[in-house]
Amino acid sequence: MTAAPANATTVSFPNCDAAAAAGFVNIPAGAPGYAPRLDRDNDGIACERAAAGSGTTQVAPAPAVGNQVPAQVVQMPVGGAETGVAQPVNNGTEFLAIGGLAVAALAGSMIVRRRASVRA
Repeated sequence: MTAAPANATTVSFPNCDAAAAAGFVNIPAGAPGYAPRLDRDNDGIACERAAAGSGTTQVAPAPAVGNQVPAQVVQMPVGGAETGVAQPVNNGTEFLAIGGLAVAALAGSMIVRRRASVRA
């Protein structure tokens, strides 16, 4: 015997026009109202509609599964305002510089030895 969560809703639409009339557009897979027959391009989003005037699709957040809360930010933003918290930057340039100095020192010592052996 299985029990459905108290807030579980079962919504089914015959087509995307009916879903849009009920306020359901850009329905992600797993959300109430999603059905594979409504997902024409099989990308996991049913009844895709572009936002008015923007030409881009606004995707609704994925539904909560069990007691997990969906992430508020679907994609990590790039850039942003300075928060005052320093982020460590470790791109390895110090190792590149040390390696370059070591190669230069090795090449210099080889040149000095070669000249010393030619003169002797």
